[in-house]
Amino acid sequence: MSGPEILQFTFSGLTLGGVYALIALSLTITYNGCGVVNFAQGEFVMVGGMTAATLVTAGVPLAVACLGALAAAVATSAALYGLTLAPLRRPSPTTMILITIGAGLVITSIAQYVFGTASKSLGPFIGADPFRVGGAVISTQAMLVIVVTIALMAALYVFFRRTTPGRQFMAASENREGALVVGIDVRAISWGAFLLAGLLGAVAGVLIIPVTSMTYGVGLPFTIAGVTAAVLGGFGNTAGAVIGGIALGLVQAYSAAVVSSGYQALVPFVALSIVLIVRPGGLLGSRALAH
Repeated sequence: MSGPEILQFTFSGLTLGGVYALIALSLTITYNGCGVVNFAQGEFVMVGGMTAATLVTAGVPLAVACLGALAAAVATSAALYGLTLAPLRRPSPTTMILITIGAGLVITSIAQYVFGTASKSLGPFIGADPFRVGGAVISTQAMLVIVVTIALMAALYVFFRRTTPGRQFMAASENREGALVVGIDVRAISWGAFLLAGLLGAVAGVLIIPVTSMTYGVGLPFTIAGVTAAVLGGFGNTAGAVIGGIALGLVQAYSAAVVSSGYQALVPFVALSIVLIVRPGGLLGSRALAH
C-alpha cells in the first residue's frame, strides 16, 4: 500500500475504532457497575441511529432528532434493566447473559416493526469540505466521530475520577459489599450504569449512521465488535476498552485491503477468537472474574 492509502485506512480505522470504543466502554460500565455482560448493548446503538434517521426523515430538526434518539435509547436501556435484571436476586452470570441476549432479540423484533426492514442513513451533520492530509481524505463526519469520542472519553475520565458519584461507582465496582457497608447505594449505581450505557450507545449510533447506513438488525454485529474490543483491552478495564476499540477499528480498516468487503463483518469474530486463544486476559489485564 502507498502512503496515502495507509493514511486513508488509518482514518477509517480511527472512525470505526471510536464507535467500537464507545460500545466497549458501555459494556465495561455495565459490567463494573452491576456485574452484567450486556449482550444487548448493540441494540442501543441501533435504536439511537435508527431513531435519529427516522425523525429527520419525518421532518424533525436534526438537533431535536438527536435528542429524541438519546431519549429512546436510554428508555430502552431502562426498560431492559428494570423489567428483566433489577427484580432478580443474585442471578448467576450465565443467567444474566442469557437474559440480555433474549432482550436483544426482543428489541430487534420491536425495531423491525417500528422502523421497517429498509436501511436508513443520514447526511453529514457538518457540510464543510473534507480534510486532506498527506493525500488522504477524511470527511467532516468522520472527524466529528473522532472528536466527539475523544471528548466523551475525557468527560468520563473526569466523572469517574473527580466527582463523588463517579468515585462511588468506582468503589462499588471494586468491592460491592464494601460499598454497601459504607452506605453507597449500589442499586442506584446499577441503574446509573445501564442508563449511561444506553446514552453512550445512542451517541455511537447517531455518530455512525451518517457514515454507514443502518438497519434494524445491526445490533448483534455492534455487540460482537464491542465485546471483542473489551476483551482485547481486558474485560472490565476502562482504558483497555478504549485501546481495544481503536485497535479493532484499525484491524478492520486495514483488512479491507486484503479481504473482500463481503467478509468484513467476520473480522470482529476472527479477532475475538484469536484474542481468546492467544491472550484471554487482554492487553491490559481482565477483571472478568472480579464479580
